Amino acid sequence: MKFQLFTTEHFLILGGTLFLSLFFIWVGRKNNNLREILRWFFGILLLTNMLVYQTYRYQAGLWEVRHDLPLELCNLANVLTALALLLKRRGMAEIAWCWVMTGTLNGLITPDFMGVFPEVPYVSFFIGHAGLIIATNFLVFGMKLYPEKGSWLRVVIASQIYFALAFSVNKIIGSNYGYLMHKPEGGSAMDFFGPYPYYLITLECLGALLFFLALLPFRKRWKSN
Repeated sequence: MKFQLFTTEHFLILGGTLFLSLFFIWVGRKNNNLREILRWFFGILLLTNMLVYQTYRYQAGLWEVRHDLPLELCNLANVLTALALLLKRRGMAEIAWCWVMTGTLNGLITPDFMGVFPEVPYVSFFIGHAGLIIATNFLVFGMKLYPEKGSWLRVVIASQIYFALAFSVNKIIGSNYGYLMHKPEGGSAMDFFGPYPYYLITLECLGALLFFLALLPFRKRWKSN
C-alpha cells in the first residue's frame, strides 16, 4: 500500500519530527552526559536501520544491485550523519546538514514508498528520513558542530563527487541512483526541469542554491568570528 500524503498520519509525523528535533537540541545543550549518550544512540540507530533494511530486502528475495546499493543521496547522508555523530567531525556535519535539509526534508514532506506500520519498509523509511532529520539537528545544534565559513564550496564539491560516482555506477550497471539517468516514473518536480540530460544541469544549479539557503542561518556566526 502506497503511503498517502498530507493525511493526519503524515502531519503527525511532520509535527513529531519538528518537536523531537527541538527537544533533543534542548537536551543536548543542557546535559553533557545525555548529549554523549544521544550521539551514540543516533549514530548507531542510523547505521543499524540501513543494515536491517538491506537484510530485509535480501531475505525477502527482493535485493537487486540496480536498486539496493547505498548510493541514493539519503543513504549517504545517513552514513555521513552517523559518522559525524560517532566521530564528532565538523566537516562531515556541514555536508550532512546541507544534504539532509535539502534532499531528506523534501523526501519526508513528499514520501514515495510502499508499506504500512509496522512493516520494515515503513519503519525503515521514517527512521532514515524523520530520524535522520532529528539526528542532524541534534548533531549541528545540540552538539554545536556548526558549519564553518567556506562550507558551501565544500558541500558543492562533495556533491559533485557523489554525482560522478552515482553517474558512473549507473552507466556500468544500468541503474538510476540519484535519478541521474531518467526522472522518477511516477512524476515529480523534475518534470519541469527539461528533458534528459538538460534536467541534470537544473538539478545542479538548484542544489547549489538550496545549499546556500540551508547555510544562511550560520552566516551571522561567520561574520562575527
